[in-house]
Amino acid sequence: MSRLGRVALAGIAVLVAACADGTPRPIAATRMDSAGVELVASVGEDVVYPLSLNRVLQLGGEASGPESFYQIDPSGVSVGEAGRVAVLDRQSSQVSVFESDGRHVLTVGREGDGPGEFRYPSSVALMPDGEIVMFDYGKRALVRFASDGSLLDQLSFGVPYNGRGMVPNGGGLMVLSQNAPRGDGELIRRLLHLTATDTVQVGPIVSSSSGNVFYESCGVRMTQPPLFAADLVWATNGRRTVMAPGPEYSILVFEGTELVAVYRRDVAPESATEAVVTRMLGEGERWDIGGRECTVPIAELIEERGMGATVPIIHGLALSPTGEIWVDRVVPGSEERVVDLLAPDGEYRGTVGADLPFPVRFLPDGRFFAIEADSLDLERLVLYEVHPGDSG
Repeated sequence: MSRLGRVALAGIAVLVAACADGTPRPIAATRMDSAGVELVASVGEDVVYPLSLNRVLQLGGEASGPESFYQIDPSGVSVGEAGRVAVLDRQSSQVSVFESDGRHVLTVGREGDGPGEFRYPSSVALMPDGEIVMFDYGKRALVRFASDGSLLDQLSFGVPYNGRGMVPNGGGLMVLSQNAPRGDGELIRRLLHLTATDTVQVGPIVSSSSGNVFYESCGVRMTQPPLFAADLVWATNGRRTVMAPGPEYSILVFEGTELVAVYRRDVAPESATEAVVTRMLGEGERWDIGGRECTVPIAELIEERGMGATVPIIHGLALSPTGEIWVDRVVPGSEERVVDLLAPDGEYRGTVGADLPFPVRFLPDGRFFAIEADSLDLERLVLYEVHPGDSG
């Protein structure tokens, strides 16, 4: 653990809303009710949201011990109601649990096929009672440990799941289920709420075509969806869940499994064209194939994969314990990424630059963890305090 002191990072906003004469134009939010679902639409251009972050501590990057992890995936980070954080180290097949002040509590797991061992651990969930739940993609099973680190059991996992996206919610687990075809077919994503007795789908199914592609320039064949295919972006704070199931700036809000609101902004997605692909990828899509680097040219990429009609606006969501929504999105017509802040009631508060760290998991007190890489691409988990209304 490394304590980093109080180093303020100011949010950098992009465009300030303005009228024709250059004076700021206020953001207007309209509300209406549709069959018990609140619809909130914020209209207006981006405005500055003053925000500063203080780095509190960082975990990881050590030469040995429980902090020797250096590659972190969001699905390998989970925060419990008591403020503890669990971090999956896929390289060592272990999960380490830390207090919010960085003190190491315990470590569970190791590589292997036996009880409490992992073939290919891919996601972790720290339950409200401190129980540690691991999904082992190699075993296709949930491996459960008590809060003291003792092994409880191993349960078969009966839903299609690729090991990405598993978060505690309402006494159960919220899981992003994915049916991926082998070869040509339909790629289906759905969000499921799993409990010991029931499985309930939350929100709509998001589907896209998927098929065999052959990149002659790289001599490799694989299954791929079209460029800019529909995705399912989501986040939960254990009570509420937010979801962006399409390319538009439209966020569905759920209490438990019930849809209660839809939040929108008038930011239209950009039409997908070859020029847009070139702007985003440059010379082409880069692949590492068996240690050999290869670039698929844009023309071949489009010919093999095809494209969706529009470029999705929203790429990431985060939901604070008090309901504020962080929206990682693109700026149509550019390569720029920014972050919008929405109030718990759905009204747009403002925009900060994407150079600001994006939350991976929130602590109950509102602080959040972000994943950051150094100049050698070694990743660490960094804890931040949030100070709204302060850009200095």
